[in-house]
Amino acid sequence: MLTKPSAYQENIQSGILLMLAYSLFALIIDSFAKKLVFDVTTNQVVWARFIFHSLALVMFFGPKKFVQLSKTKNIKLQVIRSLLLIATTFLFFSGIYVIGLATAHSIFFLTPILVTVLAIPLLGERVGIRRSFGVFAGLIGALLIIRPGFDNFSPESLYFIGAALTAALYQLATRHLGKSDHAYTTLFYTAALGTIIFSLIVWIDWQPIKLIDWSLMIALGFSAALGHFFLIKAFQMAPASALMPFTYSSLIWALIFGYWFFNELPDQQTVLGSVIIIGSGLYIYIREKRKI
Repeated sequence: MLTKPSAYQENIQSGILLMLAYSLFALIIDSFAKKLVFDVTTNQVVWARFIFHSLALVMFFGPKKFVQLSKTKNIKLQVIRSLLLIATTFLFFSGIYVIGLATAHSIFFLTPILVTVLAIPLLGERVGIRRSFGVFAGLIGALLIIRPGFDNFSPESLYFIGAALTAALYQLATRHLGKSDHAYTTLFYTAALGTIIFSLIVWIDWQPIKLIDWSLMIALGFSAALGHFFLIKAFQMAPASALMPFTYSSLIWALIFGYWFFNELPDQQTVLGSVIIIGSGLYIYIREKRKI
């Protein structure tokens, strides 16, 4: 006899679906960014990501409601979280000029490990041994793809290591803010601060922008707004330690997008690492459903 899932289990399932949607949009954003960094500066790409993110929110809510979204119960954490996301975006876009999408996301997969570890002291979340093992297995899969040998080490990979650290911190902040502020408020601060900061910086190395690149910039910003909303809602509905393994699904899109748009063909070791990563995510989901 089938039993109806509890509210807790339904929230976990909804949060995971939202995280999977976010992972897809993350690759759409990164693909736009990788295309753009060959024609314009990194500062221009980051600026576009935030200013058109802001424009998307203004169009959706209207100017008056957009400003009203600034009301928050935790202004300090909102600012810190936004700055962390801005740093993550800048670091990731800086490295993606040289590093392929699949490799970039493989290195970025340090984020779930850092989130799981940091969620214990910062959020008071409890992570069982079996789920910890699943996350560790996911890291092993990512390392198979990275192949961190000395001969083929690229200095640009340091950008993604830094991005993983700032991303872990901002995702934990997102989880905490979900208890006090609406998702729209968090979206507002991300867009507003990113727009203000990079509107001041972008002029330092401004270059002329072609019409096609303007189109990609607009698509980048609007995709960022929607994808970021999915991320915020996911963290409101499920524990960080349950969600983070499912960011590994972005590797599938990284492999597809990398091959389709940039002729980046994965080898057998990359495929093996991908299988391990996906398997670890599914294992952790099963353990979370049983509330281990």
